[in-house]
Amino acid sequence: MYGSIPTRRVAGAALLAAQVTLGSPVAGAPSAPQTPHAAPRAVTFVAHPAPEGRYGRYSPWSPTTAQFAYADGGGILVVNLADATSRPVRVVQAVDTDCTWSPEGTWLLVRTQSIAKDAEGAALIVVPAAGGTPVPVADGVLLSEFVWAGDGKIYYWDYTSPQPHVVEPPAAWIAARAHAPAARPVLVFEFGGPLPRAAYFDARLPKPTSALVGAASLSRSLLRSDGFADGRLLVHVQSDNEGTPGANLIVDATGKTAGRIRAAWDDGAFAATSISADGTYAAGEQVMGDEDQVTESKIFLVAVDGSWHVSVSGVAWGADPRLSRAGNYLAYTDAEGNAHAGAFQLQN
Repeated sequence: MYGSIPTRRVAGAALLAAQVTLGSPVAGAPSAPQTPHAAPRAVTFVAHPAPEGRYGRYSPWSPTTAQFAYADGGGILVVNLADATSRPVRVVQAVDTDCTWSPEGTWLLVRTQSIAKDAEGAALIVVPAAGGTPVPVADGVLLSEFVWAGDGKIYYWDYTSPQPHVVEPPAAWIAARAHAPAARPVLVFEFGGPLPRAAYFDARLPKPTSALVGAASLSRSLLRSDGFADGRLLVHVQSDNEGTPGANLIVDATGKTAGRIRAAWDDGAFAATSISADGTYAAGEQVMGDEDQVTESKIFLVAVDGSWHVSVSGVAWGADPRLSRAGNYLAYTDAEGNAHAGAFQLQN
């Protein structure tokens, strides 16, 4: 699930560190995310400490609440940043774990080590986000990607075939499902053909994938993505040339580029990595430095239509920001490889 992200040497620390410091609960129920009616003058961020962990390529945020799922050396934990009394709950105990959310935001789809004795590859299990008995859905698989789609089915890809495997959800999830799905499109990598292929997969209502026009043959290390609720897909393409900005593409369901988000200003390259709940602005990192090291990395919020951009104060060094789907919460990774989560406020 987690592809590598291109890095350069970072002043004072390596980005390859795997430990993450996540945000602890924030008081109050998750409100509707802020939508700026005009260019905000400032954005302030307040981080909250919690146990260490990490997040990967897919959004760590629930699609319907302010719950945050993350991995540490012992498995998967979930914390609700909107509840002041909430504490991280370990829902899976295992090593080498990754996860993503069910489409209505109440269960998790988790990759773990294989369950069967002497099995190769990995296993996929599902578990309630509040904790409970994990249910295996696949084992002994050389996993490439996995998605819990809006039709309720689980789709996963392996390294032997470009076609996904499709698994029915567990009966307990079907019986307990009470919310409408809020899935978004995702970027998947398909193997088993002449070359690996980066493709658009509409997890809202699954259908055959579409190759990314002009970027399908690029590797995981050069691509990052996030989905819009309306079916578009944000894809950041990292430049192969040091000092040259990449591209922030808005891709439609056919894999074609339908728009772009500005990729540089003030002599710094900007990589958009996350889309707001309403699709009007993106979060990303502006990187400063030279071919040997990154000397500065700031978090910015940027209007999708290019009408404004503003830095996030309260973040000394940040990369790979992820916006929550409910309320105003943000996660990012610092220069030591630690991630932080907390609340942000738009000031108009």
